[in-house]
Amino acid sequence: MAAVCLILIAIPLVAYAKSRNANPKTNTQTAQNLYKVITEKTKQEPFPTGEFPKEVPKSTAPVIKTVPQSPKTSVYDLTYQHCVERWGAGEWRALENIITRESGFNPYAWNASSGAGGLFQALPYSKVGVPLSDVHGQIHWGLNYISSRYGTPNNAWSFWQRNGYY
Repeated sequence: MAAVCLILIAIPLVAYAKSRNANPKTNTQTAQNLYKVITEKTKQEPFPTGEFPKEVPKSTAPVIKTVPQSPKTSVYDLTYQHCVERWGAGEWRALENIITRESGFNPYAWNASSGAGGLFQALPYSKVGVPLSDVHGQIHWGLNYISSRYGTPNNAWSFWQRNGYY
C-alpha cells in the first residue's frame, strides 16, 4: 500500500519536473531518483508484474458498531403526509411540483429582492406568521393558502404552469 501511495505522489512530481525542465536527461534522472526512493522506502518493487495487486489485505482495524438513531421526518415526507391527509395521494405530484420550483423543499429559501420566503415562497413572508424554522407552521399555512385560493394542489399547479407563479 505504501508503494501505491508513493507512486501516486511521484507521478505529479515527475510531471512537475518535466514542466519545469525541458532537458530529457534530467527528466529521466528525476524519474529514476523517484523510483529509487520508492523502492527504498517500500523495500520492494512497487508492482513487479506491472499490475495492481489482485487482493487487498483485509483491515485489522476494529469494527465500530453504532446504534442507528431514529430518523427525523424530512420536510419532503412531512409535506407529503399533510397533503395526503388533506386531499389524498392524487394531489401530491402537483404540490411536489410547486414546492420544488418555488423553494426546492428548503424551508429557509429566501428571495431577497421580493421578500418571498419559505417552502411556498409566501409574498411577503411575514403573512405566514411563523419563523422560517417552523416547518409545520409553513406547511399548515401553505396548504391553507392553496385550499382557499385554488381548492386543490392540481388547480394551483395548473395556474402555476400558465403563469409561472401561483
